[in-house]
Amino acid sequence: GPNLNRSSMVHIIGTGLTPCLLNLPISTLHILSQADAVLYDSLGLSYEDIRRIVPEHCEVICVGKRGDRKSWKQKDIDQLLLRMATDPLLPSS
Repeated sequence: GPNLNRSSMVHIIGTGLTPCLLNLPISTLHILSQADAVLYDSLGLSYEDIRRIVPEHCEVICVGKRGDRKSWKQKDIDQLLLRMATDPLLPSS
């Protein structure tokens, strides 16, 4: 069963102005390679690039905000981040 006593860690990672896997530091690639969940903005790495790095079980969700189309509200992003950081049923690395 899930480890109900595990601790969670949240990392905020920026990919810079030219998001590309080759430009990411090794430490960022290492963090992503062990992630259980990734919330990303569509201005950063693409879904496909993120999937190349993260484990198969990792949940990947685009939470980018765009004025010209339906997008996430900040309070909903905050709630999702909190749930993912505290949910003992999410896989642990």
